[in-house]
Amino acid sequence: MFRFSKNNKLNLLTVFNEAKHTYDEVPYIKKRRTLALAYRVLKYFSILVLVGFVILVLLFLIYVKDIREFYNYAFDGKKSIEKAIELILTGEYKKGSAQSISAGDSFARAILIAEKYKDNNFLKIVGYLRVQFDDVEYLIHSAEIISKAVSQSAEFADALESILVNKERNFNKLNTEDKKNLLEIIYKSSPELNGIKANIDLAMINLKQISYTGVLLPFKPKVSEIETKLSKVQEGLSMLIPLSNFVPVVFGYPEKSNFLFILQNSDELRPTGGFIGTYGILQTEYGDIARLDTHDVYHLDMPVKDTFSKDPPAPLKKYLGTDKWYMRDANWSPDWPSSAKLIQWFYHEEDKLLPPKDQVNNFSGEFSGVVAITPELITDLLALTGPIYIADQEFNQNNFVDLLQYKVEQEYIQLGVSSWHRKAVIGEIVKELKIRLFDLNPTEMYAVLDVFNTNFLEKNILLFFNDQGFEEIAMDKSWTGEIKQTDGDYLMVVDANMASYKTDAVMNKAMYYSVEQGVNTEMNADLILNYAH
Repeated sequence: MFRFSKNNKLNLLTVFNEAKHTYDEVPYIKKRRTLALAYRVLKYFSILVLVGFVILVLLFLIYVKDIREFYNYAFDGKKSIEKAIELILTGEYKKGSAQSISAGDSFARAILIAEKYKDNNFLKIVGYLRVQFDDVEYLIHSAEIISKAVSQSAEFADALESILVNKERNFNKLNTEDKKNLLEIIYKSSPELNGIKANIDLAMINLKQISYTGVLLPFKPKVSEIETKLSKVQEGLSMLIPLSNFVPVVFGYPEKSNFLFILQNSDELRPTGGFIGTYGILQTEYGDIARLDTHDVYHLDMPVKDTFSKDPPAPLKKYLGTDKWYMRDANWSPDWPSSAKLIQWFYHEEDKLLPPKDQVNNFSGEFSGVVAITPELITDLLALTGPIYIADQEFNQNNFVDLLQYKVEQEYIQLGVSSWHRKAVIGEIVKELKIRLFDLNPTEMYAVLDVFNTNFLEKNILLFFNDQGFEEIAMDKSWTGEIKQTDGDYLMVVDANMASYKTDAVMNKAMYYSVEQGVNTEMNADLILNYAH
């Protein structure tokens, strides 16, 4: 147990260490020492927890004022924006604008408080708190931006209301000067509308950043509802902004507009939508239709058959058996801008050759553009306006196509109407429809926009402007029916009814297209077209 050095002297240090080791190995002593260590660890941990708690209390006492102010500002902003929307919906635009500005101010103050803690080290360390902080900040930022958009909208609506007041918000009851002022506001509204849309877009971006993993989880359904409504507003503005650029021009502001009006009969298909059976001269000035004469296309073509000559495309020559090309077949290219330019050319070339007794147009100037529609647009609009009456005859969404066809192909003979005036009724229908549309309640205008949006999409309306700026705006919205330029593969099926019958009204058609990769990496395409009479 004890060891002696070589010089036979006692090594006291070694003796002490050995004795201590033996003492420490005694079970009771080991247990007591372990408990003492645990006590010391617990004591220091308790002190640490206590210090942490004190720090948290101090932090809470420091931040509680800011938290309370943040909540109060956010709540005040919420109440103000709700009140603003309520006022705007009841037509009190100035009060609504003031409330939305107040809401924006409250949200801005809340954001300033939040910005103080954006770089807080404690938030950076605790990731969960960082996420919650960011979510709340995204929501408040969205609310502030929406407040700006609401204020802008209220100001724009107030400008329109200042003209429409005491006129039951009815465009048709405005005098010429008021119509001119209203169109001027719309004509100059593009920057304001773009600003509103930019704010809505930015608000949507912020809302989509919210993760809904904590404190905002209960608000997710409400915020999703707001997103849905904002999405509808985005869609409406996407259509309204380009319309604001050239709707005033179409309605004759800042100067009179002259359009070549084309009605394409989709029951007898041609590449841009249908056979050109009717054309007209549409003149607008300050919101009024100054002139709309509609004529049978043969009024233009037949009187010049012996004096006008242009070689037709080969298919027209082969299947129609004609050696001359006239305006009625001018929409041969499926690219509407190409066909529209050609239609204008045919009009001018044929019009100047009309004999004096056949002069029906009385217009030799330049057109602002060409507007082509199919009967489907009229049918959809009648569904909104309800029936209209021309010479005590009811036209509604269910009978329009058949009744119009009957009047211009059969009834005119029974009534003793000249064949040269049998299609004048189309102009009367369009004029009456315009009146009925402008008589609609402002809340129904979204439905009108939806109808036009659908018909633009389905190419039941085609626009062409000779002004390149307006043409590019319309082209950007795919309202001009042009064939898109592409470097890749494409497929377009174009129908042309060459039998001069209205058989497309009773045809069912289907297209099946598939592409598969062959054994040697080549691509094989299959196209099946089904036509059922």
